[in-house]
Amino acid sequence: MKRFNIFSKYRNIVAKLEKEKSLSFPGVTLNTEGLDSCNMISSSQYYISYKTNGNNIGILSLNEYEKTSNGVILMGKPSIQAHSSTVNDFQFSPFAYDYLASVSSDKTLKLWEISEDGLSENLNNALVTLVHEDEGGVNMVNFHPTVENIISTATTNKVYLWDIENQKIINTFDSENEIQHYSWKEDGSLFVRSLKANGNGLEVIDPRNSGSQPITGAGHPGSKATRALWLGNSNNIVTTGFSKTRDREIFLWDTRNMGSTVFTSRMSFSPGILMPLFDSDTNQLYICGKGNNILIKYELRNNNLEDNNQLMVTNSNFCGVGLVPKRALDVMKCEIDRLLQVTKDSITPISITVPRTNMRYFIPEIFPDTKGDESALTTEEWINGLTKEVKKLSLDPAKSTPAKSHNKNAKPKTTSSASTTVEPPKPSSGPVMPIQVSVGATVTPTRSNPLASKPNPISTKPNPVSAKPNPLSASKPNPVNSGSSSSESLNKRANPLNSSSESLSKKANPLNRSSSSVNVSENNKKDEDTVSTPASAIAMKFGAQASSFRFMSGKVKVQYDNLSGYWDNLTNEIEGIEVNDKFMAIPINGPGGRIAVLKTRDSGRIPSTMNCILCGSTMTYYKFNPFNPNMLVTGNENGNVQIWTIPDEGLTENLTEPDHSFSLFNSKTTLIEFNPLVENLVLVGGYDIGTGSNVLKLLDLGKKEEVFPEHEDKLIHPDFILNASWNYDGTKIATLCRDKNLRVIDMVKGEILKEGIASESNKGRVRWLGKTGKILSVGFDKQSHQEIKIFDENDLSKPLTTLSIDLSSSLLCVYFDEDTNLIYLYGRGESNIKVYEFMEDQDPCCRTLLKINTESIQQGIVFDHKKYLDVAKVEINRAWVVSKDNIKSISFTVPRTRTEFFQDDIFPPTRDTEHSSMTIDAWKSGKITPLKTIDLCPEGMKPLSENNTVKVIKSTAHLIRKAGDKSNRNAKDEFVSQLMSRVIDDEENSDSDGGLEQDKMEGLDDDEWD
Repeated sequence: MKRFNIFSKYRNIVAKLEKEKSLSFPGVTLNTEGLDSCNMISSSQYYISYKTNGNNIGILSLNEYEKTSNGVILMGKPSIQAHSSTVNDFQFSPFAYDYLASVSSDKTLKLWEISEDGLSENLNNALVTLVHEDEGGVNMVNFHPTVENIISTATTNKVYLWDIENQKIINTFDSENEIQHYSWKEDGSLFVRSLKANGNGLEVIDPRNSGSQPITGAGHPGSKATRALWLGNSNNIVTTGFSKTRDREIFLWDTRNMGSTVFTSRMSFSPGILMPLFDSDTNQLYICGKGNNILIKYELRNNNLEDNNQLMVTNSNFCGVGLVPKRALDVMKCEIDRLLQVTKDSITPISITVPRTNMRYFIPEIFPDTKGDESALTTEEWINGLTKEVKKLSLDPAKSTPAKSHNKNAKPKTTSSASTTVEPPKPSSGPVMPIQVSVGATVTPTRSNPLASKPNPISTKPNPVSAKPNPLSASKPNPVNSGSSSSESLNKRANPLNSSSESLSKKANPLNRSSSSVNVSENNKKDEDTVSTPASAIAMKFGAQASSFRFMSGKVKVQYDNLSGYWDNLTNEIEGIEVNDKFMAIPINGPGGRIAVLKTRDSGRIPSTMNCILCGSTMTYYKFNPFNPNMLVTGNENGNVQIWTIPDEGLTENLTEPDHSFSLFNSKTTLIEFNPLVENLVLVGGYDIGTGSNVLKLLDLGKKEEVFPEHEDKLIHPDFILNASWNYDGTKIATLCRDKNLRVIDMVKGEILKEGIASESNKGRVRWLGKTGKILSVGFDKQSHQEIKIFDENDLSKPLTTLSIDLSSSLLCVYFDEDTNLIYLYGRGESNIKVYEFMEDQDPCCRTLLKINTESIQQGIVFDHKKYLDVAKVEINRAWVVSKDNIKSISFTVPRTRTEFFQDDIFPPTRDTEHSSMTIDAWKSGKITPLKTIDLCPEGMKPLSENNTVKVIKSTAHLIRKAGDKSNRNAKDEFVSQLMSRVIDDEENSDSDGGLEQDKMEGLDDDEWD
């Protein structure tokens, strides 16, 4: 085992959807229809190209949002009148920012030169037009990565290499199978192409050695389209495709051994192909799927894909995506990559940044040199066998060079970052703050620093921490700056106690000891005595909405393996597994409606034959009694509802006779839901084939009789009842019907209270969101995207929030955790659990948190009761996942630093849902008694809220306001004195003896080192 882990510099990267820079396209000006091999967008250092209406290509500048009103691209904008048939692919040259190649179904390759100021009129005449021999048209185009005059194209069964300077074919590479995608190695020596699954799958070809046999790999077994992307100049290739069961797959290959994959990952089912993008400078791999709204990233390290991370979930689904060249990034904001998301009607940048506290200077360790735009070889040199990489350039703005254009008359352009560096000044005698100066801003000299000219207010007091330097001492050199006088330093840095608008234009907190940045702008100049905004206002902007569960993770553990015969032909209404504290029940394939029963807290290998409950007819629904773990209630296709009692030791033989059987319907039973408060009260639903009605009934399992039979006629639904859910106090239910309507019903009065349209589909589920009075429905929209809507129980006419989830045919199941307000969504046939957070008083009232991989195709998921969780390890939930061959548990944990304390902020008292609170007679009379609650704090653990040893950072906002309200020198002296007294108090209250913490630690002996 390795003693030390080397962490990546990019493990904490953050993705931000820059909506303020989004470009919207009204009407049909943005075309997102095309081949699976096309990314729908291409970017150079200054331009972006996209498919527009007709057979045209639109051209915009990379900063087009600055030139438009609200980012709207008006119809009729000039474009490239590219081809006489469908545009299949297009790409900017890596050697000239204004040189674009396009291919089409009209069998042509065309090269275009963009004018210096973009397109002021339609562009009709291409610089070069090359015609292919193939009948099916040209599908893909790629510039050679090291030679500027070589370009490659691909048709259905052939890859072409073109010498565009002499307009002739260098070589062609035929294939008996359909070519679905291809990609060059970064040094231009090899390329890989993916073929249709019934062929070899993958072929690695040396284009200069036509006599050599290609290296082949198996590829993906599915019949749908695949992609292959060479990862920079490494020996690795990543492919995306589909399995035989249509699950999306990610494979990593090593070209030195193509017999097997190095890495494999399987994602949930979706018809949209996965689009990979690779940054060879940082080894970051970004993957998103067409028709999905999730962006994930991997890092190529040690010949493997590591640091899997879901970067973000966007509001709209991806129709295409492109990667912006590195020289166009804002490196002074630590932006390591920028993606362009194409949706049906917009193009939006996604900025990928590395969080840093001080972004004043260029940080070379996260910005390695990148490829320049000078060709490494001539065409003849490359054909003769030379291999050479493109010369690299620094991304430091101080070393920037003009970008190369194809138009020799164009004026040189250099990348203009949003901000530039400030040279480190010389040491100052007073406390200063680092600032970041925007391009074009001016910083005027401020008044002399009161701390530099005034004696230290605490210098006359004995220093109880003499071993530690005074953080505001005038004699202490500035750790950030070196080499300037005090006045020169103040010309470049804002004094935190100076009230001039330049120094506080962004309202920075002067008491913040971190290297917070303050932007100084000409537009924000005010009078010298302007009052500053309190720092608390800044804190609200950045931290108030952060979720306590945003770093939650799920650990998967196999509980039972060797599961065989699982019945996966379930309807959407049935859960794939039922679990309580004692037993778990799973449906088994076979005649007579079989249900196998296992011990919940046991584990191991399931025997090949199991004793089962035999229902006598096909089982259509089943539920454990929440207040009696030994009771299982089943509904059958013959309309019966049966009560079964499971022995404490489990099933030692097949159970064939129920304790009681209700004959309620002359067709199948479709619904069973226990009341969450009342003992032995259960709601059942079914279809009466004689009357053609869909009926709801209430049963008393203790007395073996119906409850409120007179209400049945009032509760008839016009179509099949898909799902139902009890509210928090067990008095109402919400039902979802195949007529697409959501209904709220008072079960005591037998009255339908509200009714409204739930979704556009005739499939769905419904759940009541705790005691909030809100109802969540799950279904599909008109485009077959999974969709959730949240309604107020008193107004079903329109939803409070609507979220489009994913393009999938799987109906989502819902679990709501009323203690944490987390919504867990999971679909049968998928391999993940999507987690959302419900926020009752906000708009929108639901937000995406994360997605957790279950590592297999799930058939059903159910959650454990809170009192069985390991709260000492901050386990906030546990789920049981059944697949075709095993049963797993997933432990959901939240990382916390002080795990020796009970985290009472995320573990409130929880309802004891295993013990009822009232009888049926009390419920019928309307006397509602809530469930008792359980304190989850283990014996001997102290709640975090009662921990008095945690050092609390005292608020200084009132001091900032006070200093801003008073303009005289005495007020500021009083401000500094209070600040320094707090520093002294903190040090006096500390039990430190002045030594360093590491001095108390023991190191390794010499013989313990590896």
